[in-house]
Amino acid sequence: MSYLEVTVLQTYIYLLFALVTTSLTLYFLLLLRLKPSVEAKLSTYMNQKPAQKKRRIMDSIKSLAARKPDSPTQPKEKACPHYEGYLTTLPKGSSFPEECFGCRTVIRCMRIEPAEVIESFYVAAAEPE
Repeated sequence: MSYLEVTVLQTYIYLLFALVTTSLTLYFLLLLRLKPSVEAKLSTYMNQKPAQKKRRIMDSIKSLAARKPDSPTQPKEKACPHYEGYLTTLPKGSSFPEECFGCRTVIRCMRIEPAEVIESFYVAAAEPE
């Protein structure tokens, strides 16, 4: 390749680089115009007058209140069909009652004391087999 061919090739590369750089810059500027960033939204909100801010907050509260369901989101807990301490009366090895699964008072019903559980764990581990 001659010196002239290399110079022409370098010129084409520089022109291509300038074209790509310019087109990417225009593309990003267009994106910024069409979809503002979070900072732009925040600065727009901060520049609003207090009455406008209060109105926007009240509107958002009203829209949230309108979307709130009438029925409670959590189902009501059913009453226990047994009595507290019922699980301690079951014979050893019997099946756990299905209605007791998920009950919030199952620990009290079994009358488990944390100290007893810890003690039984260490006593069982210390006993020779």
